Amino acid sequence: MYKFLLRYSSEIFTKSEITKKKLLKILENNLKTAFENSKITLNRDRGFIESEEDISNKLKNVFGISSFSKVQEIEFNSFEQLIEKAYEFFKEKVKDNFKVICKRVGNHNFHSYEVEKVLGEKLSKHKKVNVKEPEYIAYIEIRNNVAYLFDEKIRGFGGFPISSQGKGLVLISGGIDSAVSAFLSYKMGLDCEFLFYDLGGNTIDYAFNVYRFLIENYGISSKGKFYYVDFKEIMFYIIKEVKDSYRNIVLKAFFYKIANEIAKKLNLDVIITGESMGQVSTQTLENLIILNSFSEKFIVRPLITFTKEEIISKAMEIGVFDICYKGKEYCALSKHSAITKANKSKLLYYIEKIPNDIIESAINNYKIIEELNQKPEISKNYDILIDLDRLNIEDFINNLNKLDKSKVYFLKCQKGQLSSIIGKEMEKLGFKVIF
Repeated sequence: MYKFLLRYSSEIFTKSEITKKKLLKILENNLKTAFENSKITLNRDRGFIESEEDISNKLKNVFGISSFSKVQEIEFNSFEQLIEKAYEFFKEKVKDNFKVICKRVGNHNFHSYEVEKVLGEKLSKHKKVNVKEPEYIAYIEIRNNVAYLFDEKIRGFGGFPISSQGKGLVLISGGIDSAVSAFLSYKMGLDCEFLFYDLGGNTIDYAFNVYRFLIENYGISSKGKFYYVDFKEIMFYIIKEVKDSYRNIVLKAFFYKIANEIAKKLNLDVIITGESMGQVSTQTLENLIILNSFSEKFIVRPLITFTKEEIISKAMEIGVFDICYKGKEYCALSKHSAITKANKSKLLYYIEKIPNDIIESAINNYKIIEELNQKPEISKNYDILIDLDRLNIEDFINNLNKLDKSKVYFLKCQKGQLSSIIGKEMEKLGFKVIF
């Protein structure tokens, strides 16, 4: 049987007694969800978990815990018995340059410094004491007539227990930014649902893998789902109807509008994005201010002041970096100079050019994805190969009616995005298309 002593984060420990009690109840429920077969006891200042297996790797990712230790529990009836039992535990573990640290709760006929002095002297028969720069620390925490012995404090991430601050909808792309943003949202107490916009290409593979990683490693007390919206038709009309420099921000405005409506349907409190100040054209301060107006729900941007280097560093720290998509952004539709300070009247003008029924369809036809289906093999039997990266896309779209519908067209592009968007529209028009 393994026993763990838990130390609460400052977000819990420093609160008033009423708030602390509420947060501890949520933390207790989270722990029960994460460790179903464990015995969990949360006291006012410390928590304890008993488990038949070593749960250290999962326990360090439970938000609301600043650190924990795997402990040996002993009972004692006298000071002498405490020292003897502690000595037997530490004598084979202690290393040169050690010290003893004792903390005590309850009424005793001795002080903490006496435990440190007497046990330190007894252990010094084997190893050398070094109070200032010890290589090894023998820890004792005493609660009434029970003591907990340990020599390691394993750091947690701290923060608030998940769900203590509400629920949010994460716009997940499969890239580093949205992954780190979701992690930080968990850390600050938000329970997360995930919304993926399919813009064409293969980023759904990255997004779903990132979602699974986050849920399994950090959202272990969460029931968050992966919601899917097919955005390719909206992308097609943006390419067709919107001036090049405004395409990126028009697309982002629709991200907000649709997320806002889905968040309402799911009864979620906020929308969470991976936006960081000035990283791309849609994330200038001026454009972010305008974009806020497209959602009634509050927009949480955990990365707003992070540099790219800081985001990458955090992604590496939490272990998500290697599975994230690192190519060119799929939402970068503007080929030339994207607007960095949009005119709201112009933006609204272009938004109104997109058919409303397409927007309503995206809002009403989102779905939950639990597993990704295996992709079919691409047939090599086609008549005409079209490399979309070499074409003027606007001209190609506007002249589709001149193509021969008896032919089979194979559309290709570098990212697979344009081929997905345009191929789907060509199919609706009766073309035979491979993409």
